[in-house]
Amino acid sequence: MDKLPEYVRPFYKALLELYEQFEEELAKEGRSFAAHYAIESLKELVRSYHVEAKWFIQGYLPPFEEYMKNALITCTYCYHTTTALLGDESVIKEDFEWLSEKPKMLVAGLLICRVIDDIATYEVEKERGQKAWKDINEECMRPSPYSRDVLMRILNLERIIDVTYKGNEDGYTQPEKVLKPHIVALFVDPIEIAVQPFHYSLHSSIFCLISALCNTLAYKMAAPQAHIQRPVSNFSPSLWGDQFITNHSGAMAAEQHSKAAQVLKKEVLDMISAAENNLVEAMNLIDTLERLGISYHFENEIEDKLHHFFNLNTDYSDAESYDLYTVALHFRLFRQHGHRLSSRTWIDEKGKFQESLKNDGKGLLSLYEASYLRTRGETILDDALEFATATLKSIAPHLESPLSKQVVHALIQPLHYGNPRIEARNFISVYEEYQHKNESLLRFAKLDYNLLQMLHKEELDEVSRWNIEEMDKLPEYVRPFYKALLELYEQFEEELAKEGRSYAAHYAIESLKELVRSYHVEAKWFIQGYLPPFEEYLKNALITCTYCYHTTTALLGDQSATKEDFEWLSEKPKMLVAGLLICRVIDDIATYEVEKERGQSATGIESYMRDNGATIEEAVAKFFEIATDAWKDINEECMRPSPYSRDVLMRILNLERIIDVTYKGNEDGYTQPEKVLKPHIIALFVDPIEM
Repeated sequence: MDKLPEYVRPFYKALLELYEQFEEELAKEGRSFAAHYAIESLKELVRSYHVEAKWFIQGYLPPFEEYMKNALITCTYCYHTTTALLGDESVIKEDFEWLSEKPKMLVAGLLICRVIDDIATYEVEKERGQKAWKDINEECMRPSPYSRDVLMRILNLERIIDVTYKGNEDGYTQPEKVLKPHIVALFVDPIEIAVQPFHYSLHSSIFCLISALCNTLAYKMAAPQAHIQRPVSNFSPSLWGDQFITNHSGAMAAEQHSKAAQVLKKEVLDMISAAENNLVEAMNLIDTLERLGISYHFENEIEDKLHHFFNLNTDYSDAESYDLYTVALHFRLFRQHGHRLSSRTWIDEKGKFQESLKNDGKGLLSLYEASYLRTRGETILDDALEFATATLKSIAPHLESPLSKQVVHALIQPLHYGNPRIEARNFISVYEEYQHKNESLLRFAKLDYNLLQMLHKEELDEVSRWNIEEMDKLPEYVRPFYKALLELYEQFEEELAKEGRSYAAHYAIESLKELVRSYHVEAKWFIQGYLPPFEEYLKNALITCTYCYHTTTALLGDQSATKEDFEWLSEKPKMLVAGLLICRVIDDIATYEVEKERGQSATGIESYMRDNGATIEEAVAKFFEIATDAWKDINEECMRPSPYSRDVLMRILNLERIIDVTYKGNEDGYTQPEKVLKPHIIALFVDPIEM
């Protein structure tokens, strides 16, 4: 506090008091522990940012191990994960404690986030490493002593990394390159009726405010007496103008859509019941429901069926009854829901893939998608992915539509790494071309998508107008952040208290503190020109990737997240660490070049190269490898049984999926959304699906 300039101190104090208020509200729900873990996660992040800032100021290039240790925190994924669980009543103290210990799954996620970010910023495109993803896959397997909800939260954070840095682009810095199409698809263009409140758009806006504020505070703390040229991210101009300020969704249209959707929902429920005793038919229906984005309406029915089918111990070696497509599909569905099914059914007695498979495009695509659910040590699935990828690339030009469209899309965006809403929007268009499509399913999916889009537009309208009003009221640059955060957390506390979940705010506050500490470390590195050893860098960078904070905060509104879930997250469990790793390394890959241009020496790529005498290409390859292993950890942590909430696990998983989408092609979709995210935003939030 004493290091801060006088005008900043009141805000910093208010920020800490805010988390104390969260803790008080969460205490009413018996979940005060949650705020503690969020605050600790925030402190960790600020410390790591402070280290990064020192490296920058000192011109210090740390050894790769030192760099990586800090960078896994500054990727912010650890902080995001912890904070995202504040509002999740299913997240218990053990969950937060597990996360705070940086478990294998969390570290895998951090590695993916860090190395993919480093690759994307360096503008080098390499075959994406998959080792961190294997760790994530392994950690998602059941049985698991940890909450399924928390594991999924970590996994979803990694998916965000994959999306954001797709194609080695930095989707955060240049959202027009990666994120814009996703944002349009999610928030602008109509296609899902919400059965419970969704607050992702609100969270995203708040995360941006908090991250910017924490970064500013960190730099002020690192050099309070000196005039510092703070690095600027050079974000692209807004692509949207006042697109989301005025919501034109019609109440009458929404009511009509809702009534029609309810009728179709009953029809679909009857379909699920009718397929009760037919394994193949039921599994195909479940897959279609999930890919169309409407499975959330039937979660209990689907879980019951999958549990029943898994316990049948079906012999999939009977090739006449179960072809490649069916076996791979069942494998993927079981693993997606945490059931550990063996992967040895795709090879012959010599341990090789059958040559006849090369002519089965549909089966190969199913195998390709299933292989992304691999965990560490599953060389069969490693080989399956390599085999299926190479074969699909060679036969794709010769396939007929819609299969050809699915193959081309899957080779760019694997289903398991993709954002579920974006993938649903894409699959609805593909399913429409199916010769034997079910018209009721298709219509229900379209209505549902458009209804959810209307809801998202309303949320974006409120958030956009609220932000503008605050800017008009508060002239000093710190005051808008302060007031916005203060009011936000006050509202969170009030609402959580009504549910007896005030403890969730405590963990969100602790995660925010951790983030601020890590930003402070990063700021000191920058000011001092210090390049830390990779290990030191990664430790801090895993917090500044912000995903630990995002995860914890994202759970504030999740009533299934218990105090134990928040506690587990605060301990940095394996799944959360895996998610943080994914976020950190993917971001480092995508943003390396632009960070280098603005004089930031303490980057993960630079640190690793110096520590290991590696070339740029070798560093990028290593970061991809880290991300691959982290994904395997996430997959493993999602397996059942797990003592942690499935909702929390899925939240983590979906955050990772956002990373995958945002950084697609190693582009920074956040900084240049026009390169990656623009089409997604249009599809999700602008253009409705034509009925």
